[in-house]
Amino acid sequence: MLQWPHSGFHVHTGVGVGAEDRPCALRLARYCARNPLALGRLTYDPATEQLTYRSDTADGPTAGTQALDPLEFLARLLTHIPDPGQVMTRYYGWYASRTRGMRRRQAAGGVAAEEPVAITDPADWSLRAARYRWAELLRRIFEVEPLTCPRCSALMRIVAVITDPRPP
Repeated sequence: MLQWPHSGFHVHTGVGVGAEDRPCALRLARYCARNPLALGRLTYDPATEQLTYRSDTADGPTAGTQALDPLEFLARLLTHIPDPGQVMTRYYGWYASRTRGMRRRQAAGGVAAEEPVAITDPADWSLRAARYRWAELLRRIFEVEPLTCPRCSALMRIVAVITDPRPP
C-alpha cells in the first residue's frame, strides 16, 4: 500500500469546533477563504528582475524572504488556481446544494420543515469484527487486500492495532 498512488485527499479531525464556539468557527472560515498570498508582501526589483516575497512571521519555517524569477513565481502561483469547472470545496449534509434548495422551496411554499432524522446508537462491534471491517474498507477503497501477505499471498491475521502514535 505504500507504493499506491494516493489522490492527496486528507481530512484532519484531530481538533473539533464546537457548535457554541463561534469565534473559532469564524477564524476557521476566514482561514479557508483567504488568498494564497498577500500582495502587500510582494515586491519587484526591475534592476535584478527578481520578485521578493516577505513573510509575515519573524521565526519558524516560513520566516524570512524569498527571491524568485518572475516565471518561476507564476509557475508556483498557478498551482493554486483550479482548472475551469474544478470544484475546490465540497459541501455535504446540511450545507449541500440539494438540502439548501429543499429548505428554500419549503420556506417559499409555506411547507413545514421536515422532521430531523433520529440519531441512533452505533452498532456495537466487537473489537475483532471491527478490525476485519477496517480491512474490508481498505480493500474497497484502495482495491488491495490488506490481509494478504505480499511475499507468499497467504492470509495474515491481525495481531494488534496501534491507535496511539506516542510512546507512553
